[in-house]
Amino acid sequence: MIKFYQVKSHFFELEKSYSFVIYLYDHERDQRIVAIYPETVCTREMKDEWENYESKGAYLQISVEDKDPFLSETDIDEKTILDLNSFYFKMANKQERRVKENTALVENEFHLREVIKECSEKDSLKPLIDRVKAEILLLPLTKSLSISMTTNLVEKLFVRDIIPVRIATFAYIIAKLNNIKDENVLCDIIMASLIKDLGLGLINVKDLEKREKWILNEDYEKYPMLSIYVLSKTAFEVPKSIKRFLLEQHEQYDGSGFPRHKKDDFIDFGSYIINLSAQIVYYQAGRIKGQTIPLIQAIETFHKQLAMEGLNLSFPKHLLDSLSGFIFFKD
Repeated sequence: MIKFYQVKSHFFELEKSYSFVIYLYDHERDQRIVAIYPETVCTREMKDEWENYESKGAYLQISVEDKDPFLSETDIDEKTILDLNSFYFKMANKQERRVKENTALVENEFHLREVIKECSEKDSLKPLIDRVKAEILLLPLTKSLSISMTTNLVEKLFVRDIIPVRIATFAYIIAKLNNIKDENVLCDIIMASLIKDLGLGLINVKDLEKREKWILNEDYEKYPMLSIYVLSKTAFEVPKSIKRFLLEQHEQYDGSGFPRHKKDDFIDFGSYIINLSAQIVYYQAGRIKGQTIPLIQAIETFHKQLAMEGLNLSFPKHLLDSLSGFIFFKD
């Protein structure tokens, strides 16, 4: 008797064209994936039409007896299928574990201003870091390269309240305050925030006493490009958006930044977010003025655009205005 199994289709986007994947199941392998149909490009209309059918109960039927012809007709060898099978189930298990560990925290009530007030009083961003970590780890692992890379980094790094994690946490929150909802963009902002200073390891800044003096060193202005150079020596294919964030992280709205002196809308909004987040964190931690201050005070300084030596306030006005989401206003 030929056995058929109800199989849901899966679509994913590659450079704005949709690929169609069919999963083949074998009851003898405990419902594991044993074959993946070659990627076949389909139109958005075809995708929407099929998903509409599925919403009404339609499903694909693949016979397990077709496995051998499938292998020969598609040039997929047995090892490739086993490797893919192992990969998808490792990802599925990891996703399931993350959902169990983080769903409750994300579903809890979250009042940003109250959390920021608590963080400022205790000089610890741990509550905010934990919240952002939980939200990121609930993102679907296999949706994109950016999400996969970012979730793995967040899982490993967001266990400590350290400067790069603080910058990434603030950047994520500020992005959401500015109505950025795209998961890939949010992940790219986090990733760029975590690795933004890679190039600093290739220049000598140890003789510079204060951070504001770094800008007087011409080698310092090269480090965003050096960060891209370091990434090029790794085995990872880093998304172009992350590279752009790294290159533009010190560009200013008025054109006074570096390395290319861009200005206005020629700078990606995500780059402004990373720049602003870093300055708030550095200012609070005493990296700019040499003395730590309460977190709320650091945020208010930028929100109110209070001129301070060593601070850059050249940002789009609506970005600085969005910092009101962190602050309790006094009557």
